[in-house]
Amino acid sequence: AHETLRNLADKESALLSRKKHSNLSFDSMPPIPCEELIQLYIGDKNRNSDEQDFKKALDLLQLMGEAEIDQKEHLKLMIWCKAILRDNWSSFHGSNPLDSARQAVFFKTVQLAYSQVNVCMIPFKLI
Repeated sequence: AHETLRNLADKESALLSRKKHSNLSFDSMPPIPCEELIQLYIGDKNRNSDEQDFKKALDLLQLMGEAEIDQKEHLKLMIWCKAILRDNWSSFHGSNPLDSARQAVFFKTVQLAYSQVNVCMIPFKLI
């Protein structure tokens, strides 16, 4: 989360710098696309992303229009795949590996999305 805030602050600083040098107003600047915001939350540069970041990424999908349905489905799959890959699954061992696995970002994200009745849950047959 801290890395995400730093990335957002860097992006904002870059926008302010560009605005200052190009005499642009914020009103004429386009919004940051959902895909870029998702990358800020769960991309490779944010190595500390947790279930909250993945949930925010899923929530951003709801802002995408109906015309972007294919891209939305692609991003949904990408988000869930990144959640699965966030943890080192080979480290979940011991007397009860299921309890260990419940600490994984993927399971925490599923619990969070389910508890908030997220419409971006993915059918398990696709995983």
